[in-house]
Amino acid sequence: MNGRKYLITALLTGIVLSVSGCGEPFPEMTEEEYNNTVEFAVGLLMKYSNNSQEKLTYVDAKAVTKQREREAEELEKEKLENAASLTTPSTDTATQAVTDVSGNATSDTIPLFETMEIADGVFLAYDGYSVLSTYPESSKGYVINADKGKVLLVLNFDLYNSSDSEKEVSMLDQHATFQIKLNGKNIGYSSVTVLPNDMSSYEGSLDADAHESLVLLSEIDEETSSDITSVGLIMSFNGEEQEVRLD
Repeated sequence: MNGRKYLITALLTGIVLSVSGCGEPFPEMTEEEYNNTVEFAVGLLMKYSNNSQEKLTYVDAKAVTKQREREAEELEKEKLENAASLTTPSTDTATQAVTDVSGNATSDTIPLFETMEIADGVFLAYDGYSVLSTYPESSKGYVINADKGKVLLVLNFDLYNSSDSEKEVSMLDQHATFQIKLNGKNIGYSSVTVLPNDMSSYEGSLDADAHESLVLLSEIDEETSSDITSVGLIMSFNGEEQEVRLD
């Protein structure tokens, strides 16, 4: 039993050192690396939780990756089929997309994020962003520190169970990924941490009418933080991708 405690302590210590600002820059990850990191972080949190119960069903990372690739291929095929079926341009100005000179949709065509139902009776709402050097600012547990010349962009969300019964929420089961857009530029996937309220890897139970505060983190240049004009998100749940404006 003592050996198990030492193993847990060693594992968690290694994780804390990897995310608590030891001078190493935040890595840029591909989608595959991002997904594998989420699965690893969630697995550790569940395996070594205080109640010592494995609540997370085993997931084969390779199988998940292949499944997502198939979903992406099917989605791309569907988009091409839909584009081919449009033989004439629409004349309905109420539904026409506004495009720039490069042919890309402008921010006017990207919907503003509203309350989103991510599970039966469970809703997600955006609650603003903040720029910090450390998150959380006061904590006795895990802390994320920004590197020198960098700051943390913290996107805040409220998860709410509107039902009259307890609900299980798993971002991993929904194959959720989040890419952050800042001033119209995609700055990549949110940073995956072992913070219990990290939306990238959140696994938990919500009591009836209960709220949970979740966050997405990304490290940005300090200079950029003083000139933020827009914040957006590219969300993907079960292979269905949607881009939204936050601010």
